[in-house]
Amino acid sequence: MNLASDNVAASVPAAVTVPSGADQTTVTVTTTAVATYTMVTLSASNNGNIKTVQLDVVPPSARLR
Repeated sequence: MNLASDNVAASVPAAVTVPSGADQTTVTVTTTAVATYTMVTLSASNNGNIKTVQLDVVPPSARLR
């Protein structure tokens, strides 16, 4: 399964393997510090099927409130 991110604020591996018979797997998403709230679209594609999810990366200062 191919993976992608549309923003460097969150990165994913280029591909993962879903075990035979499984319908899910775990993926590590690595984020970097951002100055403002940043929406990232993550996508997974396999055999022409594409699924996307939105991830909000929050600036460190916003977490302290």
